[in-house]
Amino acid sequence: MQESRKILMSIPLSNVILTGVVVMMTVTLPAVASPPRQNGSAATTGPDPQIVAALREISPARIQQTIEKLVGFNTRQTLSSDVPALTDKGINAAADWIQGELLRISSQCGDCMEVRTDQFLQAPGPRIPQPTTITNIYAILRGTDPANAGRMYVVTGHYDSRNGNPTDAAGQAPGLTTMPVEPPSASSARASSASIVFLPPSSS
Repeated sequence: MQESRKILMSIPLSNVILTGVVVMMTVTLPAVASPPRQNGSAATTGPDPQIVAALREISPARIQQTIEKLVGFNTRQTLSSDVPALTDKGINAAADWIQGELLRISSQCGDCMEVRTDQFLQAPGPRIPQPTTITNIYAILRGTDPANAGRMYVVTGHYDSRNGNPTDAAGQAPGLTTMPVEPPSASSARASSASIVFLPPSSS
């Protein structure tokens, strides 16, 4: 997770809350209390309406399209970073596509997200036999409440992939993930008092 830490150096980590993302599963929605009844009986609870609204935005068809697109890059292995993006293969092409999708999503909500990239040269280490350029893409959806905007929820999941050989940069390694696109698509139009960082790092 060295790459993720590099990106978040400018974010006040004491204010960051890490959250997991599960898109295709049945979930139990957090409950919120209803106003007390006039007769003094116990208040009922129900699902948080903002969460319900966001879940309704999740699109199975969009999930399938994202999977097929990412699989189409043949591999998103970190060591394939020397493959030109123009070939439409390898991790550079995948990174360019993800960045484009985040910019597209942001444009649909009035440029509500700040889309950024963080690129650096990773020194050799475990599973990195030679200096390797690593590119992380992330988007920040700023909170609407000035008092809470400095509090950040980080929604994260790797966009890279690899096969059984951790140093095979050319072999097919489709991998399945919808993290780079689906959470921002479902959440970008929803106002949040705190800020949300959508962070799909590259890290085999």
